Parts: sequence; C-alpha cells; structure tokens
Amino acid sequence: MSRPHSRRRFLVLAGAAGGATALGLGAAVLGRLQPQAPEPLEGLVAEFAEAAPIGGVWLDAQDERPDREELEDQLFADLGDGARDADADALRRLVDERIRAEYERAQVRHVEDWAFALTEIRLCALAFLAGGAASTPAG
Repeated sequence: MSRPHSRRRFLVLAGAAGGATALGLGAAVLGRLQPQAPEPLEGLVAEFAEAAPIGGVWLDAQDERPDREELEDQLFADLGDGARDADADALRRLVDERIRAEYERAQVRHVEDWAFALTEIRLCALAFLAGGAASTPAG
C-alpha cells in the first residue's frame, strides 16, 4: 500500500519550489537593475549629450542622413585599427587626437555659427540619435 502524501510534506515541497523560483527570479531582476558599465563608445557619446541638439541640426542638413550604425562605422574607420576594441581611456585618447588633427587640417563642419571637428559633430549626432525626442533641436 502506498503511503498517502501528507499535507505537511506537500507544504514543505511547495515552499521549497516557490523559494527556489523566487530566488531565481530575484537574481534575474537584480541583475537587470544593477547598472551595467557602458560600452566605451556609449560612454563617450554620453559626454556629448548636451550638444545633441547640434547633432540633430547637422543630421537634418545632410542630403543623405546617416543612421547610428553608419555614423559609428565612419567614426571607427577614421580612428583606425583597434579603435573598436579599445577600452574607454584608449578610445578617449584616439578621439582627442583625431579631433585635434581635424582642427589642424581644417576638417570642420559649421553648424549654427559654430565650427566642429568632423569627429565631434559625429559624436553630437550619435548623442542626438541616442536621446531620441528629448534631443530635438530648437527650431
């Protein structure tokens, strides 16, 4: 004769299963809530957030408006080999060197009476695209 399952045994097993599920879900939720370190380019673009509206104006003036992927590809191509794999500090140095060189070669873009190095304006445009409607340029 098989032994019937007791209420106590059922409650213990149900509690254990529920606890394990809750712990698993809790860990998953906490993992999503913990801030993730941004990718080096995302961190750099965030530094240009205040200039995002300028990026929007520049994008609107383009005959063929580049999207985020095209801007990133152009930026990394200009920065040279290894830029995509660079850490945040190395990427910052590459960008600073590139911006300095662009000003020296007069590779600038004029937006609303301001002159920006091409790399700067691309970063402003990326910041505009990252910010969406919050970065809409003043008309």
